[in-house]
Amino acid sequence: MLDIFSLFKTVDIDQIQLRFYFSSVPYTYTCVLIVDQTKDDKMEKHPGIGKTVLAANHQTNYLEQGEGKPLFLLHGSGPGVSAWTNWSKVMPDLAGNFRVIAPDIAGFGFTEFKADSKYDIELWVGHLTGIMDALGIEKASFVGNSFGGALSIGLALFAPQRVDKLVLLGTPAGEFVQTPGLRSAWEYEPSMENMEKTMRLFPYNQAIITEEMIRTRYEASARPGAQDALRKLLPKPNAGTRPCAASSNVRSRSPSTRASS
Repeated sequence: MLDIFSLFKTVDIDQIQLRFYFSSVPYTYTCVLIVDQTKDDKMEKHPGIGKTVLAANHQTNYLEQGEGKPLFLLHGSGPGVSAWTNWSKVMPDLAGNFRVIAPDIAGFGFTEFKADSKYDIELWVGHLTGIMDALGIEKASFVGNSFGGALSIGLALFAPQRVDKLVLLGTPAGEFVQTPGLRSAWEYEPSMENMEKTMRLFPYNQAIITEEMIRTRYEASARPGAQDALRKLLPKPNAGTRPCAASSNVRSRSPSTRASS
């Protein structure tokens, strides 16, 4: 006689589903393990996930379009930041004239974050040159937004032979006023509502903020440990509106000191 399953019970534990089948013949049960990858699959389909390369011992996510002279687009910082959130709308236009590469810098976006690493200008410049080496690029031009602009300057100081041209957007240097927008990046707690509030602190034209933009940036910010990692990369807000010094993580220190330490 064939074994007939007369009863089953399903137990869900996070992403693992245990399904118990109880058999009347010969009074035994079977446990079937079903792994529900819905959450992981959803993240894998995030438009910000592109190609992967190993650079500075970090599995590095990057986007690439077009052909021609290499042009790197370097993102800023903040909750849910990535190359895609900063540059996805302009990459197709630039790709008509350049080989456009937009990486997620170490510790940001969908690139690996290592809790035991010290994230500073040394590591970030080394990571950027590592990406260039892995892609066979000796020299390139760079467009840097905010943090990405500071990284571009760091590269120009420490490895000028790798830089053709620089375009800097809102690049921090020295002391600057700590605006509500800058404070919000550190204080942010992941939710759609908080992401919208944070994003609306920045642009003059509020119409450019779309529901899709809020959703995709929130999804990236809600990855386990993402906001805790971001706080380790940003200066903690001062009380009130006192001037804030640029983070010591992006102050000028020669990457060559890493090799000797």
